[in-house]
Amino acid sequence: MQVKVLNLSLSFGERVIFSDASLSLMSPSMAAIVGPSGSGKTSLLSVIAGSIAPDSGHVEITPATAGSPRIEWIVQSSPLLPKRTALENVMLGPLSTGQEDSHSMELSLRALQDLNLHLLSHQRVDRLSGGERQRVAVARAIAAKSKILLADEPTASLDAKSREAVCDALVAARDNGGVVVVATHDPYVAQRCDLAYSVVAGKLVQL
Repeated sequence: MQVKVLNLSLSFGERVIFSDASLSLMSPSMAAIVGPSGSGKTSLLSVIAGSIAPDSGHVEITPATAGSPRIEWIVQSSPLLPKRTALENVMLGPLSTGQEDSHSMELSLRALQDLNLHLLSHQRVDRLSGGERQRVAVARAIAAKSKILLADEPTASLDAKSREAVCDALVAARDNGGVVVVATHDPYVAQRCDLAYSVVAGKLVQL
């Protein structure tokens, strides 16, 4: 799997976010996108996900698949079903890919275990802390086993142990043959990645 951002230009009104920026990632790889708030990190993920159309340039994903490639995106404050359990929420990931119930449960329990949430599998989400809900959202994306995983500040507001667990899960997704792109302010997260890029004057500069 290869993800290319080619000659990306993007602006909002008179504000230029990207100007002829390019990026190429080959699986398995995990890349950090760093930069100050407002520099365009989330916008880049949005373009890769297809939720924002650039002014010019395009995203190329190979090998081509029938229809749009499946992309899992961990956003800040990812929406969850509050009255459902952590396990039920995580199972939505693999179920949405067409997995059978039994296999979806197996994948979801494994993801919850990896994120130190196994003891809370049957707890309703509205009774979990903010950090626990954040890890449930990460587990849901991990359990879907997509080959392209985007994560927007996945460790924000997490303690050191939870941050390490989230990074371990993202690294495992990479090791499973994925392309993982993480927008982050966290130096620890960037250090866990294979590559790091900074948004500088509308360009993506490898660090």
